[in-house]
Amino acid sequence: MVDFPKKNITKDYGAIIDIVMIFSFIWTLIIWNVGYYLLDKEIAKPLSYISKLLKGYKPDKVFEIEEFKSMPKELQEIGSSFKYSSLLLESSYRDLKIFNENLESLVNNQTKELQNKLSELKYKNLELITARNEALKAVEAKSIFISGVSHELRTPLNAIINFTDMVIEDFELIVEDKQIREDSKNYLARVLHNSKQLLKLINDILDFSKLEAGKIEYEDKLIEVNELLDILHQNTFSLKVGKNIEYILEKSKERIYIKSDRRRVMQIALNLISNAIKFTEEGYVKVSTKVEKDEVHLVFEDSGRGIREDKLDEIFVPFSQVNINDQGTGLGLGIVKRYCDDLGFDIEVKSKVGEGSKFVVKIKIFNKERVKT
Repeated sequence: MVDFPKKNITKDYGAIIDIVMIFSFIWTLIIWNVGYYLLDKEIAKPLSYISKLLKGYKPDKVFEIEEFKSMPKELQEIGSSFKYSSLLLESSYRDLKIFNENLESLVNNQTKELQNKLSELKYKNLELITARNEALKAVEAKSIFISGVSHELRTPLNAIINFTDMVIEDFELIVEDKQIREDSKNYLARVLHNSKQLLKLINDILDFSKLEAGKIEYEDKLIEVNELLDILHQNTFSLKVGKNIEYILEKSKERIYIKSDRRRVMQIALNLISNAIKFTEEGYVKVSTKVEKDEVHLVFEDSGRGIREDKLDEIFVPFSQVNINDQGTGLGLGIVKRYCDDLGFDIEVKSKVGEGSKFVVKIKIFNKERVKT
């Protein structure tokens, strides 16, 4: 058995290890350089090229991939995808551009049309303002004319009524013949009735004219309801002369006060009573009061010819008449409704043809504590 010197073997092993390490290092450098070269050629440069293309890409151009043909398959697929996407983007961009152009044109057209309409509206508005001013002037002139004419008509008419009334009262002293006296009294009674009717028509026209012109000034005074009804009953009792009707007045047992315009309240009640008597040939006309919570209801009933249900909405329209053969101007109920609206009253009507009508005017009670009479 041969013995080798241990020192020399150890030195040989160390040298071998050094050589191996040097070769490994050199080989590693070679592999790294080759890998770097391949990575740079096959991946880094294509990616840099793609990045450069993307930075310079515009949506209105198609993405070109000519240089991708020499690159690996995977990058060629990426390039194809980019090209397909660019085609879609280019098409969408083109469509969007056309849409924007159309939209801009549409907006411009609509703007011009709107401007034209605004100009027309301004012109029409000026025309309406001018027409309104002219209408107001016409209403004012009409009101002044009607007021003057009404005054000229009422003055002699009141004289006719007063003198006729005086002649009827003293007729027995003037004419001795009984037959002539009776006939003449009947004629004069007709003159008196028609004169009063004509005076009422003139007053209605005058009141309506003032309402239309907005020249009615309302007072606010305390009114005792029963006293008001007594006066109305006395003033309208003669209207039933020549008719087979019973004129009934039912007053409240309490003294009820309201606060309103006395003259207009009288006018409302007078018009409703006059209509009730006018359109009732036989039966009854009844005026009564009813207290409901904080309201007093003035009720005007009759057993006259009644009003058709489909005509109830028309009766308060000025100049409208339920029957074309009716005498009068058709202003009475129109004035009633206007006064009620202005004074804050509610008015209701129920009617049935052949059975009669019922008008209810609802007014707020002024005093909470009512005094019994």
